[in-house]
Amino acid sequence: EKAVLEAVQIHLKIFLESRNAIQSRNKDAEIGKKRKVLEREIKDLGQKEVQYQQKLSSIYLDYKDKLLTVQEYFMLKEKYQATLAELEADSKEKALLLNEMQEDYGEDLELSQAAEQYAGQKIVTPNMVDALIERIEVFAKGRIHIVFRFEDEYRRLLEKKSDMEQEVAN
Repeated sequence: EKAVLEAVQIHLKIFLESRNAIQSRNKDAEIGKKRKVLEREIKDLGQKEVQYQQKLSSIYLDYKDKLLTVQEYFMLKEKYQATLAELEADSKEKALLLNEMQEDYGEDLELSQAAEQYAGQKIVTPNMVDALIERIEVFAKGRIHIVFRFEDEYRRLLEKKSDMEQEVAN
């Protein structure tokens, strides 16, 4: 029981510290400035996309009115479509970066709620075990293996924190 309690408390402490570090970083003023720049760039890219869509429509009308030859029309159409594809790819890339910066990790996760509830608890309760542990495997010589319910969420949080720390180091 003591080993289970220690393992649970270690996991919960690491989770809460990591979640708080990510949230603190996301509230940083420098990150806020980067978010605003990305938001502005995404808006500008969207406006450029609209302009190129209009150009595509315009060259078709010019072709239809025989102001452009077939070769000119297809050359311009290909050029505008390639530019639109580039703009769309840039916009998606910047939107992903923005999404990563805005992520306030862990607030809506079941693990986050359970961590808040059971962190610092001094005894193992059936409710704690039900909420946090999938199974406990007991081996010879007193060795145990605890399989936690939220391993994927826990692992994603640690990866996110590691990525954040690497980003700051670069």
